[in-house]
Order: sequence, then structure tokens, then C-alpha cells
Amino acid sequence: MNTALTSVLKWAGASDIRFAAHVAMVPHCGLVLRARGTTGSPLLFLLTKLDDQCPPEDCLCHADHLRNGGNPKIEVNVYKGAHHA
Repeated sequence: MNTALTSVLKWAGASDIRFAAHVAMVPHCGLVLRARGTTGSPLLFLLTKLDDQCPPEDCLCHADHLRNGGNPKIEVNVYKGAHHA
């Protein structure tokens, strides 16, 4: 997920690196940066409904945050009945 965020890439000194697409598998979305800029590449969140370690609600809000920041290529899949592990 972080490789899609331009502020993280800049902080890491990797501003010139771009991926064609990003897949965030049950990521932790409890800490969301104010900056919403992405590289513009598609980002797919794979979340589990019963995740008690990384609640999907946080990532659903984060996905909206990134879409509102200008990247319409943010998708979310939530797997019902699935736990974190």
C-alpha cells in the first residue's frame, strides 16, 4: 500500500520508482497520512470482514480518502467470513 503513496516514496528517497499496480493484502490502515497523493497506479485492497487485527473499516475509509485525493483506480474486496490469518 505504501508504494502507492507519493509522500512515502519521497520520504524513502524513491520518488522515481513506479509500479504498474499495487495490492494491499489485509494491511493495517489505523495510521492514515493526511497526504492523499498516489502514483496514479491502480491499488487493490484485499480485506477480511472478521479481521480483529486490521479492521476492514479503517481501510474502507482509507480507500475513500485516496479516491477523494484524485485516484479513481482504488478498488476494495472484502472477504466475508474470513479472519486475518
